[in-house]
Amino acid sequence: MYSFNPIPEGLEKEFEQYILGGEVNMWTEHVPNDSVLDSKVFPRLIAAAEVLWSGPGGDYDDFYNRLQSHYPILEKMGVNYGLEAEPVGIKSIQRNDSTFIVLTPGSSNLNLEFSYCRSVNQFYSKPIYVNCSGNLWVQAKKDGMNYGDSLVLPVANHLALGKLPKYGNHYSSYYTAGGDYGLVDGLTGTIDFRDGRWQGFSGSNLDAVIDLGEKRSVGTIQIKFYEYGNAWILPPKNLSIFASINGTDWEEIDRVEFEINRVGSEQAIREYNYKPAGMKTARYIKVVASNGGKLPEWHEAAGSDAWIFVDEIIVR
Repeated sequence: MYSFNPIPEGLEKEFEQYILGGEVNMWTEHVPNDSVLDSKVFPRLIAAAEVLWSGPGGDYDDFYNRLQSHYPILEKMGVNYGLEAEPVGIKSIQRNDSTFIVLTPGSSNLNLEFSYCRSVNQFYSKPIYVNCSGNLWVQAKKDGMNYGDSLVLPVANHLALGKLPKYGNHYSSYYTAGGDYGLVDGLTGTIDFRDGRWQGFSGSNLDAVIDLGEKRSVGTIQIKFYEYGNAWILPPKNLSIFASINGTDWEEIDRVEFEINRVGSEQAIREYNYKPAGMKTARYIKVVASNGGKLPEWHEAAGSDAWIFVDEIIVR
């Protein structure tokens, strides 16, 4: 909010004089009470007041330090103010053929307490090595007190972890799940499709080949797809899984069809599980999820491109 500039970038200089200021609207159709309203408006309203009064380009660190003295005043007034920033950012990185999880506090005065795979609680100081499947729990702390809600994220350690996929169609720049390793980084998506862990394909198929590095015995393949019709996100029309020893000769080992939920307001995660009768030997796995193309006739945006959202291709 503090970086907001009411003058749009690229506006001709001669027209800037006509922009007199800005306003901060708060639509309340999904706000049940004053307490929730307070948490959505404050402290953002304070930042908006300063930037609109003084102009953009101020010293954020100076503003942030001054903001801390306002909180006792808001508390005395009974204002249930919200968070200054998202408590924690989470991403994965690749280092020497290993996968690590990096936690980033939302502001400089936050500490992050975490546990992973039944480890004891500890404060974060370095990237977390992904060496098991289990929950990652994170709680931000400010002045020794909990800051925001804790986060629980399932982490998957599997055969395809950190194996760079080769894409037939590139994912959208708006929904990257962290980039080219997004489908094999161990981080799974939540019911919030904007959580940064879903990879989106608009009007195109998911077509990805994963090289496991050597011939492996594959017992399961798990993939989750997101469905939210109102956001134009539909499950794939069908999904085909292929296996290969050499990356040239492919065998289709499974194929499934998906039904679409016509209740567009419902959000759901659709899980796919491949479990052969016996172990399947393969070095390469190809995943092809066919996009339905255009939204169907019954959809309010019929004819627009449909999205496919996928979070992780888990091979075990």
